[in-house]
Amino acid sequence: MAPHRSTKQNRHSRNAKARRRRVVGLSCTAGAFLAFGLIPLVTAPRAHADMEDVIVQPVIDAIAQAVNVMDPGLASSFDPGLDAGSLAAPALAAAAAANASIPLQMFNTTSPLVDLSVSGGPNIPVLVDTGSLGLVVPWYDLGLQGLENLGSPIGSNIGGYGGNIDFFYLEFPETVNFGGGIVTSPTTVDIPLFAWPASLSNGSLSGLFNLDNWSFQAYEAQNGADGVLGIGPNAAGPGDSSVITALPGDLNEGVLVNETGGYLEFGPNPLPALGSVGGAPITNLDVSVNGGGIVPVSATIDSGGLYGTIPSSILIGGPPVGQPEPSGTVITVYESNGQEIYSYTTNATDLQGPTITSDNQMNTGYIPFKAYPVYISYSPSGVGTTVFDY
Repeated sequence: MAPHRSTKQNRHSRNAKARRRRVVGLSCTAGAFLAFGLIPLVTAPRAHADMEDVIVQPVIDAIAQAVNVMDPGLASSFDPGLDAGSLAAPALAAAAAANASIPLQMFNTTSPLVDLSVSGGPNIPVLVDTGSLGLVVPWYDLGLQGLENLGSPIGSNIGGYGGNIDFFYLEFPETVNFGGGIVTSPTTVDIPLFAWPASLSNGSLSGLFNLDNWSFQAYEAQNGADGVLGIGPNAAGPGDSSVITALPGDLNEGVLVNETGGYLEFGPNPLPALGSVGGAPITNLDVSVNGGGIVPVSATIDSGGLYGTIPSSILIGGPPVGQPEPSGTVITVYESNGQEIYSYTTNATDLQGPTITSDNQMNTGYIPFKAYPVYISYSPSGVGTTVFDY
């Protein structure tokens, strides 16, 4: 697993400009490629287009063809105009509790996973990722029921993770079911249709032979997941919103990620707070390495960031860029007011050191989530607050 860690250390460190979502128009020819899972040789122009005429019908036809291959009897009942809201009606009609929780499990120490279903499809494991925004689930994981209930796409874009993988996706207004009656109203779900190494988007051939970067499924399998539940309100994408904000009642106020307790809890913060910082996941922190001076850094508090990254600019005599901090390194992180949030000493097992980067951005990785329950508040809107609980 070491090579997978090294390829994903910086999965959310692309700057906002590089990760800005781009509208892409598809022709009917491109729709044919989607039906067979192939990548077109000619890149579609990155410009705004009339979605209904240019992309919607070809893609619906392509998905219907794919459904017909899996189950010929299903295609005849495929209804692109199905009202997805009807699926949520029973749950939304009930009075929403102030808080509700679902089980959370850890994969390979660093990856928090929960199960959910989209549009009445089967339960699938998704990575709980504070470092990104938007629920991303491949269409082939929706199941026959989920595909049958799929409505019409409302948009399309290109997204990516960490400079490793890019993917073309459609946006659908669907319900998301977390189990136990915890169901959203129709909300945007991003459904990738095909993927490619992110380096190709920049005209480079590096990573061309890494097969994990040619498939969204293979890329996320490294985390034990089929999709990504991006819940960071001020993350740079790839989506526009968190599906948690579409939960009823108080459940949409925020979410507690309790990795040590083994659960994800929706609603107001249920625990006393040790401290908090403005922004989730992007914020400002102070860092000290091996008892040295405290240095302010721009940081991403990232449950999906594995072991994280740390800027070379705050290290003295440290390892070269691209290498992890060695075992025995003491890293202490503070709020900007001087309150210590967490401190740890790296080792060669569950507290592997963060990777050294040449930029000025820090990624916490999973470490603070190992230390405390972390609550992600959706207030203020579009920015959020990260709260470290007892």
